[in-house]
Amino acid sequence: MDTTRRHIEVCALLRRAETAAQEAVNGDQTAARTALRCITEARQRAEEGGDAGTCEHPECSNVLTYVGRGRPPRFCSPDCRESVYRATQIAARALLKSPALATLPDLT
Repeated sequence: MDTTRRHIEVCALLRRAETAAQEAVNGDQTAARTALRCITEARQRAEEGGDAGTCEHPECSNVLTYVGRGRPPRFCSPDCRESVYRATQIAARALLKSPALATLPDLT
């Protein structure tokens, strides 16, 4: 489901819940149950898979989805994650071997 359509559905549910809540204030128990149901449904729709941005791999532009549980994803696939990890490790090793690092004073 695309983000715009989900947003429209959530807004419609929240408007229905608002109307039911106003009626519930006047003592209508059915309206109170309707408000609770609409609010619960709106929350569930809002938590459905949403756009979590794009993959953090510099050469990848895949859109990520987030289902609302746990940490949002950073990469679209294990291959992208491993590629970025390997590049980071190579860069760290190169930095440790750099001559500029040898000229720094020892702080221990």
